[in-house]
Amino acid sequence: MKLHRFIGSFDVRLKEVCSSDEGLIHQLKDVLKIRQGDKLILCDGNGNEATFSFSLKGNNACFNKESEASKAWVPQKKLTLCMAIAKKENFEIVAQKATELGVSEIIPIISSRTVKKGVRMDRLLKITKEAAEQSGRGDVPKCFEPIAFSEAISLEGKKVILHPEGASRRDAPQTDIIFIGPEGGWTEEELFLAEEFGVSKVCLGPMIMRAETAAIVASYLFSDIG
Repeated sequence: MKLHRFIGSFDVRLKEVCSSDEGLIHQLKDVLKIRQGDKLILCDGNGNEATFSFSLKGNNACFNKESEASKAWVPQKKLTLCMAIAKKENFEIVAQKATELGVSEIIPIISSRTVKKGVRMDRLLKITKEAAEQSGRGDVPKCFEPIAFSEAISLEGKKVILHPEGASRRDAPQTDIIFIGPEGGWTEEELFLAEEFGVSKVCLGPMIMRAETAAIVASYLFSDIG
């Protein structure tokens, strides 16, 4: 039976860990229906986890250690995904899948053709945390507030920008930062700015992918997993 995993500020070295977090207690008792004595996994967000048994003590959720701490998978490569904010829930889907694929940082960007200008950070943080817990990852990617493309393109690191006229992904340089454009694509001015900053144009293949598809495929290809 697969055990539920929870990532938080837990010191998994201790024999007993207690929390008064009302949201966590509600999730344990009312959502997941976890009962006294049931086992689960706690992770400290830094790649350390252990199995504990659950109990309630007053208003606290307490966890008694059942196994010694072990290492959960944490990406060794720091990969940053910079994506133009997509409409509806598409950006949230990308954030979920990018978490499962080992992306370390997610930065929403506002480009010239971006229609939606903001994201709900509380939802983004919740989605990435749950995706990390579900996938067995030992950390949660950092999520940033939206920034302009002109600011993001100056970030330090080896960067690629996805474009249908770019070089083959097989010929792409070692990459730390991926740029995914909006549905309408990059403007000539943005491509020129990227070139000025030494960003390589890369094409993922002969098909024209939707932005969210390209983001998920690129996250896999350029991550530790790919």
